[in-house]
Amino acid sequence: MGIAARLLGTVVSAALSDTGLRARRAWFRQKRVNERIAVEFFHDVADPYSHLVVQAVAPFLGAAGVDFAMTLVSRPDREAVPEPSLLRAYSLRDSHELCRRHDLEFPAGARMPSRPSIELAETILAERRPLEETLSLAREVGDALFGGDGIDRLAMRAGRSSVERARRMLEEGAARRRALGHYLGGALHCEGEWYVGIDRLPALQAHLHGEGVEVALARSRVPPRALPVDEERGDTLEFFFSFRSPYSYLALDRVAELARHHNKPLRLRPVMPIAMRGARISPAKKLYIVLDAAREARRLGVPFGNVCDPLGPGVANAMALFAWAEREGCELALTRSFMRGIWSEARSVDDEDELKIMVERAGLSWHRAEAHLTDDGWCARVQENRDALYALGLWGVPSFKLGGFSAWGQDRIDYVAERLARDGRG
Repeated sequence: MGIAARLLGTVVSAALSDTGLRARRAWFRQKRVNERIAVEFFHDVADPYSHLVVQAVAPFLGAAGVDFAMTLVSRPDREAVPEPSLLRAYSLRDSHELCRRHDLEFPAGARMPSRPSIELAETILAERRPLEETLSLAREVGDALFGGDGIDRLAMRAGRSSVERARRMLEEGAARRRALGHYLGGALHCEGEWYVGIDRLPALQAHLHGEGVEVALARSRVPPRALPVDEERGDTLEFFFSFRSPYSYLALDRVAELARHHNKPLRLRPVMPIAMRGARISPAKKLYIVLDAAREARRLGVPFGNVCDPLGPGVANAMALFAWAEREGCELALTRSFMRGIWSEARSVDDEDELKIMVERAGLSWHRAEAHLTDDGWCARVQENRDALYALGLWGVPSFKLGGFSAWGQDRIDYVAERLARDGRG
């Protein structure tokens, strides 16, 4: 690894550290106006996840010491969402899963709205109203928009607004979101930090608590609504991951423990990083991912932050040795060692001395491993894994498959655990 890469790794590690986080928060603390904390919600009417957040942000609006605002934004660009059609389809079914576990609602039989319906919804919400009324109307508009049964009846709520006014508001909202360093809807910004979707509201609540502000979020549904009765049960837990994905690293040990606890075979299915599949990832997205992963690592108590990006030859080395270790029946141990090295020890999988350390601590022979570094037989298997992922309607990692259930994201491990527990009772 070159000097420039090592220097970059040092800077990133400092930014992801607890010291870096405390410094950033102290800086924003000094900038507050009237000792109040600004929280801004960026709402995309065509995003199912935004519609769920709309239902849950009222406690922030009423919290003492918080200045809450809502900004209307349009759909993210292609750099933010490399597979937009897959995301749209997945977000609909994932929203139903989220509602099953939270006190939220999403229209039964929901479908993605048409462009004219989206523009009408944006025009309705572009009319200036008191914030509490706007949030209430946003929920009503979302129900009609995704339910497909009445957005036209709300047209009169557009008032004096116009399509042109809505367009200007959306452009201003997108510019503000971009200036603050983000790219998605359904996201909340608070003093330089971003919280995306319903899954991150507890993290925002914890941030505010640390600043002396109490917010009483609605509790998740306990117990969740019943699982689908006709869902096919599975004998093997499949885990799609990438060596370049910090979320894959955060999920790996938990998935392995779930499989062990429930006596289920675990099949590891590596795929190429999305940046090596032709997608371009914006700097804002890269930054958010590592900062969010660092926050999740703190919550989970997982060592994280001394990072060495494996992109390029490093990924190829990891894939080649994974294929060999899989034949030896030791792929989990090697994957754990590689992930730990990449994401918490700044070890380079493009450096043979570092590779030797990671291979040997996994209990494998470096002398035998070294002979497989130039073996490209792994390419076909990785392509097979990618095809299987897309067949599930998924594209990103980590992703999981258990029988008829599949899901994307380390936040969905609880859903896997719930199904494993059901299978065990069965």
